[in-house]
Amino acid sequence: MQSRKYIPEKDYQIAVDWWSGYKWIVPMPQECLPTTGIVVKDNDKPLCMMWVYGTNSAVALVGFPVCDPHLRGGIRSDAIKMCIDCCNELAKEMGFSIVYTYQSNDNLLEKFKDNGFMVGDTKITNMYKGL
Repeated sequence: MQSRKYIPEKDYQIAVDWWSGYKWIVPMPQECLPTTGIVVKDNDKPLCMMWVYGTNSAVALVGFPVCDPHLRGGIRSDAIKMCIDCCNELAKEMGFSIVYTYQSNDNLLEKFKDNGFMVGDTKITNMYKGL
């Protein structure tokens, strides 16, 4: 497996197709995703994506991990772990010293914890409002 930086023109539609495969009612609009992200691939076949949101502080947000919905087993797990590692490195390259995430999927939570993330709040509701 290899990783590369996210290229919106090349990768966004793949992410939309994957979100559709998971029955997301509305995929994340392209204008809501940063251009800073990671794609993990195997032989040029994308496996997993995740994005790094920059802030005007020392904290970056890593969010919206998505994998090919047909991917299973160890390769899926390894791709997610690699994506987390690479997002950490990308955040560091961008000048951030802390990486924050929020996840609801137990398997993802474990992968982030295995990567050194510490658990903060556990009873949290994410809320969004369009402006």
